[in-house]
Amino acid sequence: FHTVNKMKAADDSLKKQCLSPWDTVNEYVTLLKNNSNYRLFLCSHILDHLGDWMVRIASLQTLEALAPDSGSAISFLVIAKIVPEVFIVPMGGLLADRYDRRLLSMSYDFTAGFCVLYYIVAHRSGDIAHLYIATIIRSCISSLDMPVGASIIPMVVTDPEDLKKAVMLNGMAWSIMLVLGGIVAGYVIGIVGVEACYMINSATYFTSVMLGYKMRGNFLVVTGENDARIDFQGQDVKDSKRRQRSRFKRFMQPISNICAMIKELFLFLWNCGFGLLVLMKASGTVTWGSEDILNVLFSQVRDDEVESSRRLGMIYSSQGLGCLIGPILATTFIIDGKKPRTMQLACISGLVFVSITFDLFVPLIQP
Repeated sequence: FHTVNKMKAADDSLKKQCLSPWDTVNEYVTLLKNNSNYRLFLCSHILDHLGDWMVRIASLQTLEALAPDSGSAISFLVIAKIVPEVFIVPMGGLLADRYDRRLLSMSYDFTAGFCVLYYIVAHRSGDIAHLYIATIIRSCISSLDMPVGASIIPMVVTDPEDLKKAVMLNGMAWSIMLVLGGIVAGYVIGIVGVEACYMINSATYFTSVMLGYKMRGNFLVVTGENDARIDFQGQDVKDSKRRQRSRFKRFMQPISNICAMIKELFLFLWNCGFGLLVLMKASGTVTWGSEDILNVLFSQVRDDEVESSRRLGMIYSSQGLGCLIGPILATTFIIDGKKPRTMQLACISGLVFVSITFDLFVPLIQP
């Protein structure tokens, strides 16, 4: 019987490996059809990313209007977006572990829907400082929401195989929205104006709130440690020293949690076998400032704001197209889930391809 079961399992795994592209698409459609919570979450995820890219392109165009040909101004804008993420994301993770994640996400989107309108104030005032403030506020809210959104997925998709598909769909949604967001933002700015992008982003946030309201289920995570702490707080503690220790423990709990998370991260990077490659994406932030500067400079057409906006949108759309095609090619021809070294080969191949592309095409760009 054990031999027969093993043979059946092998046949099932072989059938899964031999699925046609149409069967694979049907599996994704089935996931979206049968899981209403994930379907609502994915729609909210798509809207958020569409608004994110529209605001990014619109803020660059606003900055170019306020400080023309200023590379340092664009660098400061990138810093205003990235630096809050370093400090706020861990706090967002702590809040996601303590409170209802659906309500947290809805509250963040509702707040961001009003805060993003501050970009319009920055655009009309002509003061670059207002643009930086608006970027910092929006980055803080997005940083709080980032771990919440990532932690909701396992709660709405419990099957391991469906979870893999959900993660893949989220990545594809990010890339597709970069393609569409760049095109839409470029044409909206050229036809209607920069402020329309900010208003559209505000509308996407409020729509995300309504989608989150329709989700059903329990999104509150209460661990045994939290239960013990709640029970302990509910006791009638008469000893003053004990109360002081309890207050100090509650005060230090977030700091100790962050330290534990950092320790686990470094232990993982040390033992996983490809730790340095994990930092590859993080090291890419070094180039983000210069990338935005070059994108704005290459897209500018003298005395033609409409064409400049369209070119900038197309540049970001081409990046999204590459982000969409690259993972598909890597998983099809290089990466094998059972062989971690193939992931290293894919990363190295990507770096080689990027280097060759820059060497071949950048010298052809006319100043």
